[in-house]
Amino acid sequence: MTETVTTPSLPPNEDNYAKFAAQQKNRVGFFTRAYRVTRGTFAVIGLITVSSVGFGGYQGYKFYKHMTTPTKRPIPVQDVPSETSVGEKDIIEGVKDLLGDKKKKVGKHIVLKDLHFEADTSYNFFSKSDQPHENILTVLKEASQDPRVQGIVVDVDYQNLPEGVSDIQELKWGVEAFRKTGKFAYAYSEGAQMGQAAYFLANSFDKIFVLPTAGIDLKGVSATVFFFKNLLDNMGVEVDLINTGPHKTAMNILTQTSFTPEHKEDVENVLTDLYDQIAENISDSRKISKPDFMKLIDEGPFHTVDALKHNLVDGQKYPDEIRQMAIEKCAAENETVHFLSLSDYLRLTKKEKPSGGNKFVRFQKKEDGSISIGLFAEPKSTTKRVALIRLEGPIQSEMSQHCHKGFKEAIKDPLVETIVLRIDSPGGTVHDSDLIWRNIPLAEKAGKQVYVSVGDVCASGGYFVACRSHRIFATPESIVGSIGVFTAKFAMENTFQKIGITTDVVEIGKNSSIWGISKLTESQRKVLYRGVELAFDQFRGRVIEGRKFNTEQINKVATAQVWTGRQALQLGLIDELGGLDDTIQHAKNNFPNAKDVMTYPRPASIFSQLKEAFSDVSGNGIRMYNFAKNPPKGMMEMAMAMQRMATQSGRSGETRSMYWYPVRFSFVKNSPW
Repeated sequence: MTETVTTPSLPPNEDNYAKFAAQQKNRVGFFTRAYRVTRGTFAVIGLITVSSVGFGGYQGYKFYKHMTTPTKRPIPVQDVPSETSVGEKDIIEGVKDLLGDKKKKVGKHIVLKDLHFEADTSYNFFSKSDQPHENILTVLKEASQDPRVQGIVVDVDYQNLPEGVSDIQELKWGVEAFRKTGKFAYAYSEGAQMGQAAYFLANSFDKIFVLPTAGIDLKGVSATVFFFKNLLDNMGVEVDLINTGPHKTAMNILTQTSFTPEHKEDVENVLTDLYDQIAENISDSRKISKPDFMKLIDEGPFHTVDALKHNLVDGQKYPDEIRQMAIEKCAAENETVHFLSLSDYLRLTKKEKPSGGNKFVRFQKKEDGSISIGLFAEPKSTTKRVALIRLEGPIQSEMSQHCHKGFKEAIKDPLVETIVLRIDSPGGTVHDSDLIWRNIPLAEKAGKQVYVSVGDVCASGGYFVACRSHRIFATPESIVGSIGVFTAKFAMENTFQKIGITTDVVEIGKNSSIWGISKLTESQRKVLYRGVELAFDQFRGRVIEGRKFNTEQINKVATAQVWTGRQALQLGLIDELGGLDDTIQHAKNNFPNAKDVMTYPRPASIFSQLKEAFSDVSGNGIRMYNFAKNPPKGMMEMAMAMQRMATQSGRSGETRSMYWYPVRFSFVKNSPW
């Protein structure tokens, strides 16, 4: 029996037509609708699959051509070793920087225009920290030997100057050495006033210029110290301090409300000598008698008009006028004078080369302007060298381990002839200082003398380490000494009571709560004082042994006082005035076979750094399975470019089981990933 379906008749108007269409749609069966949906879904999937296969095949073809097409190796734009962990951001920033750095063609006239490295193109590409001034000195030294470099024109107020007078003094020596090769050096300031530190540096240049409406902030030296005792009292914190004498003033800011006589004496002593040195330096440079200059300082700061009147500057000029002076000085008729930053000059000369056989990243610009990223292994150098180890900042566990590692590597390295230890530290814990000190006799036992170069400060634990070295160099402005020991405890019982917290203690042992929150008992104080006394006796003994002091000499210096480098030389605490370059040169003179200088501990290889940056908790390789699904921006491009560069250079065997494409990215042999 056939079922007859009748369509109800509706009046011919717009609303009825809409209702009629809805009725017809509702009459389609469930299976019919499911069939249509399924058919549409498979059609979309098929379209996506065909597109993906086609696109994948095209990309595969491009990758094959990319890997197999021989190309002329491009000229490296920048060669850099890696000293810190490499992140994706670092790599992308570096590539962006190079993409924006168009190939420079320079002639025989170059003028350097700064004394710092650009933040995004630092001396060591992978280091985002401020660059040590020693690197600036290195580039200045190289530039002084480059016949294309005619001079340097610097806005000294915008140079990220070091905070310490000692470091600025080393920069001054670098500029003076640059000038001695016959090259000119002009200093100027675009600021409202040339700062005092900038002016101190500027006096190592041939000429000093300021704006007509500006001036010089020359006014003498001062030190403002903040004391926090009242704040701690308000918080209920009591400081139990045990030290070796009134000149050990490191904790005075927490235990006093103003200078003690000894504290003020120490500060005045250092400032007076620094002031005298600065006045002597500037007066010699400006051809003014020292007494007249010291009277003149009391009239500062100076407007440009007065600065010219007193011969403190050489002229009032705008930056464009100074630039034109430099061009005329180059005597470049119908030739271009290129004003380059230190970063640009470094790229141009390719002087920063890695060493020691580590693998390193090389960014290279090809003829078509594109960037290649290569991973290479530099052949191991067989040149004898000076090992440079740095002890910078407070001496704590991490710094102790870092220095110990540097000494251990330098002592074991047969290419290291001698060691230079750069110290810029106010001190730290006794035991960490002692651990670093121990490396010096171990180095000497291995036949490697240790020379110390003092930066801004070498005090307390810093001098504890330095006194055992073969020879100590410091600038006249360095701060040296503080031979003394202290310990302190913060009693916070009253602090907790102020906020409604009470405590009670059960002690098993007379001194079991010595580091608790209560004040020291007499018994506990006696124990700590004994420890401080013994540590101080050991400190004195190390100085007597290292500096060959007699009783009179040690009693004179072991008062916890600090001195400038010039004063320390007179007291026998150091051997010679000079900077890091002088120390290294002295070491080379004593060990003529040591031609190179290399920092220890050696930087980790790029493999180790990438492994550390991306490895899983177990440390077994680098888990890249999630990267394959959603790779970080630029990661696969970097990997393919690295593989290609390594293959072209004939060094693919040195890539240590790297599986670049499409999933594996392993730096550890036999890694499960």
